[in-house]
Amino acid sequence: MIISFFNIDTIDLDFAPSLSSVYDSVQYNLTLVLKKGTFYEFNNSGEEFMERKYKLLIADDDQSIRSEYGDYFEKQGFIVELAQDWIEGLEKLRHDKEFDVALVDLKMPKMDGIEMIKQAHKAGNNAEMIILSHDKESEKADAIAAIKVGVKDWFEKSELHKPKFFARVKELAEGIPLEEVSRILSVIRD
Repeated sequence: MIISFFNIDTIDLDFAPSLSSVYDSVQYNLTLVLKKGTFYEFNNSGEEFMERKYKLLIADDDQSIRSEYGDYFEKQGFIVELAQDWIEGLEKLRHDKEFDVALVDLKMPKMDGIEMIKQAHKAGNNAEMIILSHDKESEKADAIAAIKVGVKDWFEKSELHKPKFFARVKELAEGIPLEEVSRILSVIRD
């Protein structure tokens, strides 16, 4: 069982070992968010902390986009990997199931981003997917196809507002909303 706390500014670290004594027959990992873009895990003994940053893949054939967004998200505390085309992006998603979010260019040579996402899902990757496109590059059929393959959001590169974009990527990387965490904890305590 993994329990995650998100958007918490401060937390009493003595809370985690007390869970261990109450639920010592249950194997669990407790995850705490202690600073932006980073969370910590420790096992049911409460002894060992490990830092884990959110992991992001940027698959885009435009080097300037990869560089600009890669630098931006690294400064925000993410681990960022870059892919210059669908082949490299799909290969990374197939071999590394630890990506939290993938930013995928809609139009790349030989395979579009939607097909790449479809192939990644077939390979068992569960990263949250966001499509990036240029103005007027997409059609209604692309939007419908994106919804069908589980794309979580779509941003146009020219109209991108970085703080809003970052907030959405971070939200998808975090996974479980705080309300859901509270609900899970109430079930565990009962």
